[in-house]
Amino acid sequence: MTRGACAALLAAVLLAGLAPARGAGAERGAAGPAAQGATDVDASAPGTVRAGAAGRGAPDADAPGPDSRPSGAAESGAAGADFAAAQALLERGDAARARGLLARLSLDGDPRAQRALARMLVAGVGGPADREEAMGWFCVLAHQPSGGRDVVQALWLLAEYFRTGGALPGFRYGEGRRDRENPLRAHFWFTLLATQDRHYEQVVEDAARLGALGMRSTGRELREGERERVARRAAGWQPLPDPAPPARERCLSLPD
Repeated sequence: MTRGACAALLAAVLLAGLAPARGAGAERGAAGPAAQGATDVDASAPGTVRAGAAGRGAPDADAPGPDSRPSGAAESGAAGADFAAAQALLERGDAARARGLLARLSLDGDPRAQRALARMLVAGVGGPADREEAMGWFCVLAHQPSGGRDVVQALWLLAEYFRTGGALPGFRYGEGRRDRENPLRAHFWFTLLATQDRHYEQVVEDAARLGALGMRSTGRELREGERERVARRAAGWQPLPDPAPPARERCLSLPD
């Protein structure tokens, strides 16, 4: 399969379930659909969610997963109220204040806020677009041990960001730069997507198969020694409950 065909297949299968919501907030104030979609939790990601090897003893895979409810700091009433306040600000069209509130909640470890903030940073809602900072937050999301759909989205966007040189599905996909492509890092994140079972409590099975497809595509661009290096790094990688948000840049690097 050619590079272009691989990209098209990945986008076609995953975009409907993983890309930002479109049009959900078109009549909900000046913030518009991009801002409203920033905090909408998309439950339609493709594939069956099942328990992974890292989640033995976890709740039944058919029950709502950990990614569908707050965890950590988000379990407190104050954090939940603040997240609701950010959503209300977006609905009123005050995206700048919402983004500031989400940034504070993200630093406090609220994964819902981290996801929403990352999407706002990509789309330039409530302030300037900053894809590099957004990728840092998606990387923090990838460290949620629960796994599940939000983690799958983060893994996929990280892989695509490096594969395309900065482009992201659903966000002006054609804006990548060939001189910024990094197949080594893309291969690493596709590998984690393909091997969710080893790292997370939940696995999105169709996304794991697409991760394997991405691995084959990026693997052809690497030397054998590079593929082996990524395989070793991915095999030893485990999500950290608190990946230290101030060190987001390190989070994007291949682990030592």
